[in-house]
Amino acid sequence: MLVTIEQVAGKTFHYVIVGGGAAGIALAAKLSEDASKTVLVLEAGHDNLNDPAVLRPSHGDTFGNDKYAWNLQTVPQPHTNNRAHIWTRGKGIGGSTAINILAYSKPPAYDVDAFERLGNPGFNWKNLQTIFNKFEGYVPPTDTTLAKSPLIGGLEGLGTEGSLKLTIAPGMSHLQAIAREAVINNGIPHAASPYAGETRGFSVVATSWDTSSMTRSYGGSAFYKPNSNRPNLLVLARAHVHRVVTKKLENGDVTATGVEFNHEGKNSVVHVGKDVVVCAGTLLSPKVLELSGIGDKKVLDKFGIPVKVDLPGVGANAQEHIGSGISFELKDGVAQADLKLFRDGTETTPKPAQDTPQEMPMFSFTMASLDQFSSRSAEIIKTAKETIKSRWDSYSPGLQKQYELQLERLEQKQVVVEMVFHPGVSPASNAPSTAFPHVPVIDYSLTMFVDAPSAGKQYASLTQHITSADPAVPPEVDPHYFEEDLDLQLMVEDLRFLRKLAATSPLKDIMADELNPGVETQSDEELRNFIKSYLVTTWRGMLPREQSGVVDSKFKVYGTTNIRVADLSVLPLQVASHTQSVAYAIGTYAAGVIVA
Repeated sequence: MLVTIEQVAGKTFHYVIVGGGAAGIALAAKLSEDASKTVLVLEAGHDNLNDPAVLRPSHGDTFGNDKYAWNLQTVPQPHTNNRAHIWTRGKGIGGSTAINILAYSKPPAYDVDAFERLGNPGFNWKNLQTIFNKFEGYVPPTDTTLAKSPLIGGLEGLGTEGSLKLTIAPGMSHLQAIAREAVINNGIPHAASPYAGETRGFSVVATSWDTSSMTRSYGGSAFYKPNSNRPNLLVLARAHVHRVVTKKLENGDVTATGVEFNHEGKNSVVHVGKDVVVCAGTLLSPKVLELSGIGDKKVLDKFGIPVKVDLPGVGANAQEHIGSGISFELKDGVAQADLKLFRDGTETTPKPAQDTPQEMPMFSFTMASLDQFSSRSAEIIKTAKETIKSRWDSYSPGLQKQYELQLERLEQKQVVVEMVFHPGVSPASNAPSTAFPHVPVIDYSLTMFVDAPSAGKQYASLTQHITSADPAVPPEVDPHYFEEDLDLQLMVEDLRFLRKLAATSPLKDIMADELNPGVETQSDEELRNFIKSYLVTTWRGMLPREQSGVVDSKFKVYGTTNIRVADLSVLPLQVASHTQSVAYAIGTYAAGVIVA
């Protein structure tokens, strides 16, 4: 239940969870199944539970809006023409699942099994698939939808009894069918089992949409609301956590005794009987640890923060999805899906079922290995090996293992890129030449967008650290874009393949002018400059301590007895999928580990 500050300040709870995003609220739901244990979630944002802007299938009014999202700016990136990039993360119960575009995918089995190979026994595909299936509530498409959309298939790996409602949107655009034919004509087949670990290829993607209420299905509706009547599950919104309060034991370990936070201008403390679990997300969980005195001594000393645990891996070696795309004007007479709700925040009422084909377009992704989109794959892999070998001694043991797996991924023809076809002009700003004042640009142009490299698994890793002891000051985020040239090289290959698709029937038959980057952009160097100018972000932890890890396989922070981290920040490698499924699974899996 939602509580007031008076109900929790100064009180003791068995578990205190910092952050009510996807992982945090899934964790809270699972831990509170034991009625004898109290669970308090401290969420910095508003609860937003009944907000129409969240419930409708949109991010036009929430994405980038400070009420619903954290909008952190990176430091200027020298390899993207000194641009500073905005990173948006959801704020409120459910976190980013309350503002995303509802696409629900799962990573390849290979990616998840890599976590276990990096020293996390039990954190593998088989176990996570069992967890996925328990919270998934897939509703198969109607006969009408199937008749309109014959491309649906490969969804057998989805669970059907869970609280997270999933479906296939009935609005199959004919452009998706055309794109699918072009993909297949370039040698990329349908994915064998996109929801059972075999994701390489073309597939239709489920959406987290509740057809019974015609609303978004997300962390708030799927994990909190069904359990909100539990007296032992408490959520305090607008609670901005400052630090974990700790004491040092005789053996040198640090134990959490409480959490200090600010609620509407007043500082308070809650006490903990068992565990504090930090679930503030990839960008903010390191900040909470560092303000608590857990992190790299060099960073903490700079701001006068007493060092409780010297842990250099905090705030280091995270990875982010990045992307770029090519936009084309469609020929006259080519109809386009109406995606008004995805960009327009004026609609506030969920639509009736008969209107959903317009409001809920069907997604399709093409997940490809390097050899499927580049004729230079052997040369690229050889160069990557030589480059990494030349720098091997400068890498930490943990980073060495990560590079080994990333090279193996390329060699074994695993998924390294995601291609998406969507209406609109992205990421650059050239508008179609035949624009009509009353027709939005998005309705008569098409972008082929690539989320890459390695589906965002950059070979250069980001760092994020505090810049002040003041909890109100955001962390400094440095993604180190293109410091590893392999990242940029792969992006060039991606864009060349997108052009190849655009020149393939039947896709070429509906294309008019190339808007971005434009036909004058041809050489590798010109494509590199385009990517640097218009790169977008698309939205390390579980390693041994000697390998610069932060948490062990039980999600416990090294050097502590009862401080854990359970969110996407613990992943030692990024995954080739959209991450809402993984975030829910981390929270659910961590709960089982904590109570074991």
